[in-house]
Amino acid sequence: VGYSAMNIARAVRPHGGRVVSLEVDPMHVTIVRNMVEYAGVSDHVDVWTGYCYDVIPHLLDIYGPHSIGMVFMDQKGTRFHTDLQL
Repeated sequence: VGYSAMNIARAVRPHGGRVVSLEVDPMHVTIVRNMVEYAGVSDHVDVWTGYCYDVIPHLLDIYGPHSIGMVFMDQKGTRFHTDLQL
């Protein structure tokens, strides 16, 4: 939990990038936030709680319409097909 977010944050940090991680389970949110803090990349990672269909529409309002340069989806099963349409 959080491993991909930390590695991507390390890669985008030199370029001023940010990583937004979505977690459904509040326990996973706590774990990820602690791991990114421990890894020293918390200034480049935001962790949100909720389902993609609830959170993603708000992210464009918060970060801006041209803020997304990459999407990495690591869900279970085939949910990513539905989530990618958002």
